[in-house]
Amino acid sequence: MKTARPRKYLFLFLAAATVGLALYNNILARRALTGRPLGRFVHIGGTKLHFLEAGDGQPLLLLHGNGASAEDFTTSGIFDRAAPRYRVLAFDRPGFGMSTRPAGRPWTAAAQADLIDAAVAKLGIERYMVVCHSWGATVALEMARRHPRSVAGVVVVAGYHYPSPRLALAVSAVPAVPLLGTVLRHAVLPSLVRLNWNWGRVWRPRSCQGGSVRSLMEMSPGAARWYTP
Repeated sequence: MKTARPRKYLFLFLAAATVGLALYNNILARRALTGRPLGRFVHIGGTKLHFLEAGDGQPLLLLHGNGASAEDFTTSGIFDRAAPRYRVLAFDRPGFGMSTRPAGRPWTAAAQADLIDAAVAKLGIERYMVVCHSWGATVALEMARRHPRSVAGVVVVAGYHYPSPRLALAVSAVPAVPLLGTVLRHAVLPSLVRLNWNWGRVWRPRSCQGGSVRSLMEMSPGAARWYTP
């Protein structure tokens, strides 16, 4: 009995600390989101997708990688430079930025590809090009494979084309574990990120070089080509 009581108090303390951290992180997250450039939302399949939109012309979708959001393309300058020639839509993928990610289903690249294609169709867009970065390339290539009539072309920027078994992937999958993942996402991981905030400056996006932006702007659906080995 004497041993069980300290353990009980320790458990209660850890539970209270976890709840407190989760509430504190939630408040900070809400404050951060209030400063974001709010775009539009499209509801599809029980998911609320947030996206930024500007410009007219040929539709151009921008898909970010992991640990990022649609703002990757605004801070880098691609979004604003593409807008004069394209109808640009930069999506927050499910679970990133301001887009929701309902639990209870596997959010594979194929699932995200189908969801985003359906969202674009709901916006009245029948055919579009995609610019993708990192893990967003996996989603974009699935979109091209599964919806060839919709995808006019894909521009891959440092894409993660061929998923392979890696320790980093196994670690990043832990937050998806029921209950344990909830605690990690809302209480533990945000606090760890703030402790190492200065390291985040290493990954801060830099402005695009003029040549790279011009190459992107000069692309058109007719210029896109598919190559197979």
